[in-house]
Amino acid sequence: MEEAHLYLLLGTVDSSRERIVSDLIPTLSEDGAQTVNIYRAQSESDHALKQASAPEKDFPTVFPGTWQWKDDEIHLSPAPEKGPILLLGSSLEDPRDLLEKLPTLLDSLGLSLGRILTSVNCQLLHEKGSLRPWFEACIHFSDYVFLANRDGVPDKWIREYQKHFEKECYPCLFELLRKNGVKNPALVLHPEARRLSHFFDVSPDEVLQQLSDLPDDLPEIVYEGEDQEDPENEEETEEFAEDLYLRRNLSGRREITLPAMEKFLPHSSES
Repeated sequence: MEEAHLYLLLGTVDSSRERIVSDLIPTLSEDGAQTVNIYRAQSESDHALKQASAPEKDFPTVFPGTWQWKDDEIHLSPAPEKGPILLLGSSLEDPRDLLEKLPTLLDSLGLSLGRILTSVNCQLLHEKGSLRPWFEACIHFSDYVFLANRDGVPDKWIREYQKHFEKECYPCLFELLRKNGVKNPALVLHPEARRLSHFFDVSPDEVLQQLSDLPDDLPEIVYEGEDQEDPENEEETEEFAEDLYLRRNLSGRREITLPAMEKFLPHSSES
């Protein structure tokens, strides 16, 4: 059995997240050979946001739960069983809050990050262009992006939206989510980093820490012309660790402001 991973699915309600989850479960569970832990945001349940019925009931290998903030950390309830985790982001919050705390959660669970996925609600974005920065922030951290809920959205708009990311050389993969579901779940879940952000990469400091754990009696290798003190490398190290979407000013506020998504989402008493 391969190493278990945690996958994060960002997006909003009514963006076909439930369909994506149901299509990914068989591959994640290795056709029932292992348990898949699926955690939804407790905040969405508390606000009774309208959403499609959860697909877990159709899969006996699924272990459902919720996540919430506790002492400024991500808390999973109940504790996950052995196996991969699929975490659904909250539509009501800034996605960067969850992303920023994800490394700590991964470390506490002893899991590796599989992939970050985003489902774009094209209908909502087409109607409310002011929400573009919210989705772009998600895509900045994503390895795979679904363009969902496209009914009534002009094909030209879809093409121009994709072309924008192609021009900016985004390495993530895009898929037009169709009625028959996810094309290739194995490709979606393949744990290859294709995100623009380097926030989840191994930092130079971590590499140095790993090197420091090597035996002290290893011979030192010095290359001809090597500069032992390179301030430019120090500057690159600092830039590597700081993602532009996560930067904060002196007051503690993020330098890049995102729209409050919850103002544009449908509220309902339905479950």
